[in-house]
Amino acid sequence: EGTPATLYTYMRRVHVRDGRSYCVIGLYLDERIFRQAPEQFRTRAAIPILSNMAGVHIKVAHQVLTIGTADMEVAQMLEIPVGSPVVEVRRIFKDKQGIVIYLANVIYRGDAIRIEMDLKP
Repeated sequence: EGTPATLYTYMRRVHVRDGRSYCVIGLYLDERIFRQAPEQFRTRAAIPILSNMAGVHIKVAHQVLTIGTADMEVAQMLEIPVGSPVVEVRRIFKDKQGIVIYLANVIYRGDAIRIEMDLKP
């Protein structure tokens, strides 16, 4: 999916809104980038930080969305029954050299996602 960086920092966390868990995210961030703002990356959403960092250029941003079901671990983290519908998202950002600087696997509760699009007639 791209050229790997030399080293990554891995973070896994549950995101909460209005007191309710809505997604589990596991992400790999190029260690060189992580070291520039470790506290921000540990406490805030990574994409806005990446997008605003001087010297970080995202050339390719790709996302795949798949519908699935919650396994026991994810169900516990999202406080939903095992087998509940979830949306699995895989995101990959690459820099100008094709190095993967961000890779995330995100699992959203099915009831936290709404997809809307305009279709061409």
